[in-house]
Amino acid sequence: MSRILGFVLAAACATFPFLAGSLSYAQTWPQQPITILVQTPPGTLLDAPARSLARELSEALGQNVTIENRVGGGGIVLLKAVAKAEPNGYLLGITAIGPAVIRPIMEKAVGFDFDRDFTPIVMLGDIPNTLLASPKLGVNSVQEFVAYAKAHPNVTMAHGGPGTIGHLAGILFGQSANIKLNFVGYRGSGPMITDLLSGEINSGFPPYNPAATNTKILAVATEKRFDILPDVPTMVESGYPNVVATTWTALVGPANLPPDIVGKLNKLINAWLNRPGQRSQFSKMGFVLTGGEPSGVMRQVQDDRRKWTAILHEHNITLDPQNK
Repeated sequence: MSRILGFVLAAACATFPFLAGSLSYAQTWPQQPITILVQTPPGTLLDAPARSLARELSEALGQNVTIENRVGGGGIVLLKAVAKAEPNGYLLGITAIGPAVIRPIMEKAVGFDFDRDFTPIVMLGDIPNTLLASPKLGVNSVQEFVAYAKAHPNVTMAHGGPGTIGHLAGILFGQSANIKLNFVGYRGSGPMITDLLSGEINSGFPPYNPAATNTKILAVATEKRFDILPDVPTMVESGYPNVVATTWTALVGPANLPPDIVGKLNKLINAWLNRPGQRSQFSKMGFVLTGGEPSGVMRQVQDDRRKWTAILHEHNITLDPQNK
């Protein structure tokens, strides 16, 4: 029987070379150090969980797993590098909703097709967007903010740049609440929060930042309340069920990454994500751990693509010169 099985496997591998590669990787991977690319600089919120994950994987796999900060193009440089990598599990990348979903809608020649050029491994977590108001505005709830905005058209709302999740969430909120907002772009949450505190700007819808607690946090754009802000209602609770917006991150590899490598990584990372105390530790920084099956990554990508494409097109938010 073993001879017959061996013959069948040999014939299958000769007919389908990729099967031979998959079986080889399943038995021997990893045999060399692994590099995980991160799109943000060292010390940033997305960098911290990546380095913690690398330490965990190094110990579990018996090979050195290093983090390389591949900054550039808002995450596009990273994804291009991963797309060109050999599908052997030694170069992976942590991407986010911006480069994976939003940028390809804004720019046709982005240089990759997410569905075709990548293998999803696991959703790592997300950072909830928060509706902030200047303390000088004198509002204490989403309902009070909407009433103020209707009485004072062109209330200013800060965002981190055209097409960022904070910008799109603000547009979606304005449409849902039937209020006119005057959007103002900022580079970084620091200057935005400074101007919110001074009253220079009225509101903002950025990803959570611990410094934001000095402003008035009216709501979080999640379906469930944020652990570290238990007294702050969600946008859903505030009457806007479609205003759900987070900056999620996921681990991906190049296309055709062997399923056994994907399964091994997914199992190890989910165990790490679900370790007692792990979620509360990262929640304190504003990062909500998620996890799940690889299919969850593509499902999230497709859901967000459907959700944000209409807004991007309706408001002509694009990087293609001919469409401006």
